[in-house]
Amino acid sequence: AKPVPPTTLGVLARERLRAPGPDGHQALLDDKQLRDSRLTAPTADEARIFVGSWQAEIASLLEEAVTAARSGALQAAKATLHKLLGCAAMTGARRLRDFAHALHAAPAQLCRRETVDEALDLTRQSAAALLLRNAF
Repeated sequence: AKPVPPTTLGVLARERLRAPGPDGHQALLDDKQLRDSRLTAPTADEARIFVGSWQAEIASLLEEAVTAARSGALQAAKATLHKLLGCAAMTGARRLRDFAHALHAAPAQLCRRETVDEALDLTRQSAAALLLRNAF
């Protein structure tokens, strides 16, 4: 089920990619490719870069959704909020995901400054929690 925690995904991928299948086919990746892949834990700098990019993506999607909602294009706002919801869910940012889900049901709320401020605040809190949760 989505979202899959990164540690679980890494473990499952390593098991599936390294072990030969029941029909004897070779593994998809060798040990060096696995070590070089993004399935390994990132460094502190890589984590900060990822979280910064994630925050920028969320802010960009939020701006796009607000612009659409304020112009009356509520379906376009909902489509953008769906992307934002996915970005939040991908990283386990549950409160931000739930907030995006609520906005998806009522995109006209994006016309309120308080709603946008709350979304930005949740994004900042989620980014800080991502860094702390992963001890980066």
